[in-house]
Parts: sequence; structure tokens; C-alpha cells
Amino acid sequence: AAPGTVVSYVIKTLPSNGTLRYHDGSQWRDASAGLEIEAAWVLGYYSTSTAPDSFEFQAIDNDGAYSSEH
Repeated sequence: AAPGTVVSYVIKTLPSNGTLRYHDGSQWRDASAGLEIEAAWVLGYYSTSTAPDSFEFQAIDNDGAYSSEH
């Protein structure tokens, strides 16, 4: 992969009105703060609330560099 290619993400905070989940290639699992997931895995957000919500994460590239929080 080219230098600077995102290889994983670290979940920094969780949404307060819903559930953040990820698919690890075989099943859906609940995410937790501090969890590092592979970039190829799929994230999903589920909520029955209509309230705005957000979560923060950082990307990690193949050089081990972390992005600013998003």
C-alpha cells in the first residue's frame, strides 16, 4: 500500500443516543471506546432516537501516524 494509507481506526467516543457496531467479516459486534478496528471492516450506527448524535474516531495509517480526532 502507498505510504499514508489508512489501515485502521480507533473509536474515541461512542454516540449517546444509539449503538455503534462494526462487522468483522463474520458478524456484527458492539464497538467500545478505545477499540481499534481494521479499515476494511464496516461500521454501522443504529438508533431509534431522532436526536442528533455523533462519535469521534482517529485514523491510523500504515506508517503508524494518527490523524486528528474526527
